[in-house]
Amino acid sequence: MQDARHFLKVILGLIKQGSQDVKVRELAIAITRTAPDDREKARRIFEYVKKQIAYTRDPVKLEDMQTARRTLTLRAGDCDDFTVLIGSLLESIGIPSAAHLVRTKPAGEFNHIYPAAKIRGAEISLDVAAPRPVFDKLTFRTFKAMRAER
Repeated sequence: MQDARHFLKVILGLIKQGSQDVKVRELAIAITRTAPDDREKARRIFEYVKKQIAYTRDPVKLEDMQTARRTLTLRAGDCDDFTVLIGSLLESIGIPSAAHLVRTKPAGEFNHIYPAAKIRGAEISLDVAAPRPVFDKLTFRTFKAMRAER
């Protein structure tokens, strides 16, 4: 459990770093410029990442956590990289985010992480790494979860 807490702390630190990156903010503004509200801004960020960033596993026997800028440069990443990128894009334009670390199998370790936008007291899941990603809907069952926010 301590490793999971440390993992979430690192993710939140990368989100903070990314949210302060001018290139990340420029992209978030470009993606959401005409969106009428924060929910639509979150949806547009979700759609952008889903279409523009390829899901790619980490190198063998290496947990590689990328900055938001690196994920944008590579145009590829895994679930933790998507969480950092989406959280950074959201927070760079003033929308708070959270990270959910989950176990999707009945036993074993945490094996997935996804971001959420916090809008008007509700959380909207933005899991583009799910097998069938759907805005504001989880498409898999979770057996155990940890949540963190800055």
